[in-house]
Amino acid sequence: MREASRCRTATGTDSYAFFFLQLAINQPVADERRTEAPTLNHSSGYMNSSTSVPPPAVRSCKPATSVPPFPSSVPPAVRPCRPATDVPAHPDILALIEYYNQNHSRGLIDRLESLKNTTDFVCGLHNSTPGPKDHYRRNSHQFCIPTKVISAMIETLSGLNPRDFADFEQLRDCVIDLRTSHDISNYADLCVYDFSLHFGYHHSILPDRRVYIHAGAAKGAKALRRLGLITGEITPPSIPIEAFDPSLREMGAMHLENFMCIVHRQLTQMADTLQSPSAKKTAKSAVK
Repeated sequence: MREASRCRTATGTDSYAFFFLQLAINQPVADERRTEAPTLNHSSGYMNSSTSVPPPAVRSCKPATSVPPFPSSVPPAVRPCRPATDVPAHPDILALIEYYNQNHSRGLIDRLESLKNTTDFVCGLHNSTPGPKDHYRRNSHQFCIPTKVISAMIETLSGLNPRDFADFEQLRDCVIDLRTSHDISNYADLCVYDFSLHFGYHHSILPDRRVYIHAGAAKGAKALRRLGLITGEITPPSIPIEAFDPSLREMGAMHLENFMCIVHRQLTQMADTLQSPSAKKTAKSAVK
């Protein structure tokens, strides 16, 4: 500090030489720090963003390039809540349902079938060795979760007994209670739903009475309500399945959530186009 102060106040030639010598010595360290400083990508739809630099345990919110891709048996289109880009132009609601049934329904089941244990249920991808480790293969919903949080949730949830739950709602509520009681942060409600779905599928505990909405699914639900295909108010985190039009209700709560997430852009475009009362009536009559 004394030398730096003397550089700022001195006017002699020796002081200037000392100042530039200090710059030459310190510059590589500064550059290295700028290179190593982590940054946050705020594109995540479900993680709470912060403008401060994350602690070392928090990974940037982007896919890890070293993680192996999905198994060849699982097509890329079934990645969780990946908006559809190959939907036929100007579809109606029945065409969207048919598109989902043909292109994504089986894929969701295949992805759920590929999971084997608690580690997989938390990460959303199959990890060959269960339990805590330095790196986990994870799906797109879990890219932003710090590794220590994943390890904590694996340990917390490994003792769940499926016999303790009468339905999916009880299972999800239990996961939320455990997250709270163990003071685990950075594990959002969407991750809670994902784990509950993964765990529940392997124990025949599936969403039935309510359709859960997060991120893209919430956008899809809002569009369906504008189209007159959902009655009543939309109150997160879920919607009673009775509120959906019968044609949508036939999909079941699990597929309906996935459907709204995947085609929410197309549903929003339809709602933007069909604004008049007469147009909404026509759209609803088309599915009867």
